[in-house]
Amino acid sequence: MTDAIKRNVENVELLTGQDIRIFSFDIRQSTWLHRFAEDLAAIGGPQAPGANSKASLAATELKFSFSKDQCELLSEATPLDYPLTQESAMVINNVRSLHCRDVIKDNRRVLVRIFGLSKFSSPVVISEDPLLLQG
Repeated sequence: MTDAIKRNVENVELLTGQDIRIFSFDIRQSTWLHRFAEDLAAIGGPQAPGANSKASLAATELKFSFSKDQCELLSEATPLDYPLTQESAMVINNVRSLHCRDVIKDNRRVLVRIFGLSKFSSPVVISEDPLLLQG
C-alpha cells in the first residue's frame, strides 16, 4: 500500500510561504460536535433522509457559539482549490484542518472520509466498512 503513495513536489510545496494558523474547538464545542455525530449516526449517517437539514441546523448553531477570535480566524481564511485527477489523491489531517466540500464533481471517484472531531471526543462508527458507500 505504501508504494501507492508517492511524494509529489507540487503537493509538498502547495502551502509554502502561507501563514498557517490553527482553528481549535473549545471543550463545549467539541462535546456538541460529538453529540451531533452520535445523532447523525443514529438516523443512519450522512446519507439518511433529513441528514442535510440536521447538518445545516447544527452548523448554524455551532457558528453562533464561535468566539470573536474564532470568527476572525474564519473570516481571514482563504479556501484552497486543488483539483484532483485520476492519478492524484489528497489526504487531509482532520485534527489540524477544518474543511468542507460543497460538490463532488466526479462521481467515478471513491471517496473515503475519516473524521476526527477533536482531542476531547471519541469516534462514532457509522459504518464498519468505510469503503461501502450509500446513496
